[in-house]
Amino acid sequence: MSLKNAYSSVIDALHKRPNGVSFNKLANDLKGKISRVKLVETLGKLLEDGVLEVKEDVRHKQKKVFKLKEEMREKIREINEIEKSLMNDISNLHLILKKYAEIAKEIKNESIRRYIEFRLNSLILELFRSFMR
Repeated sequence: MSLKNAYSSVIDALHKRPNGVSFNKLANDLKGKISRVKLVETLGKLLEDGVLEVKEDVRHKQKKVFKLKEEMREKIREINEIEKSLMNDISNLHLILKKYAEIAKEIKNESIRRYIEFRLNSLILELFRSFMR
């Protein structure tokens, strides 16, 4: 799996857990998608890039809880809205691509930009495959 795919998989898994998640639970969520070694590497990179926050689990001193920062969660919500509108009306594809570009331009964080790029590529591929059926 490429680093972009790993980033996207980890970010999507973290987004599904708004209150945060321990490493082991996150690894179980991603089982079969990325290895634990790749997960450690990706979490480190996302933390370094300022996309994540890590806190100690109040119930277990040795456990860490990983959580997306609110800026990232907001961008994901924006992307989800764009994708919903695209699925409802494909004729607006050019407007949706323009909106993705606008969102990407305002983002300075490279990890978030890579995530948006990956999501857009995945969406376009999904649309193309739907036309081929």
